[in-house]
Amino acid sequence: MRHVAHNLADARLRLERLSRQVGDTAPLQLAFGTLHLRGGDLKAAETAFKRALALDPKSSAAYSGLGLSAGLRTISRPLMRT
Repeated sequence: MRHVAHNLADARLRLERLSRQVGDTAPLQLAFGTLHLRGGDLKAAETAFKRALALDPKSSAAYSGLGLSAGLRTISRPLMRT
């Protein structure tokens, strides 16, 4: 698990460096969203996918990522008893 965390941190640094070089793009936000999903940060993933949609409103990948992150947030909540 430690190896995975290290790879995610390395990937994030690379994406941040690339973002500084090329600017904010939909493909980069998709990559950030995917990275956040893999790291379990569903709120950050949702934010990145929303940003990707703002940059490219026709991005089916961004809609898919947004749906996935929202779905995972829903099922990860504790069940409420009535």
